[in-house]
Amino acid sequence: DLAIVLWDEIRSIKDPEVRKGLLTRLASNMASMYKPRMHGRNADEKMASLANILADRRVPVQTGKHNGLPILKVMDCPYPELAEKDRGICAVEKMLFSQLLEQDVKLSECRLEGFSCCQFETN
Repeated sequence: DLAIVLWDEIRSIKDPEVRKGLLTRLASNMASMYKPRMHGRNADEKMASLANILADRRVPVQTGKHNGLPILKVMDCPYPELAEKDRGICAVEKMLFSQLLEQDVKLSECRLEGFSCCQFETN
């Protein structure tokens, strides 16, 4: 309930730059919490490390490849009630994953669009 109320307050911020800045800070703060647990010398190893962190949070994930690049499939949304209201939470996850993997990440498939999972790809 607290997360929903907080998300509603974030969404109520009228200035898009202020809202974006807050979401960026949220992703950065979350990244700083998980960064010490990130390991790996290359994208594949880092993606596996991220998958382990999410699995420890009880978020079901799978890793794989698409066009030769590592992907992360989030099988069950960790924020379903928030995502149904607004895809901004998807943007926060994308920013978080980009920071942890130290490269740009895109959300190539989303459950909100009818896909079976949310798939994040490195660029």
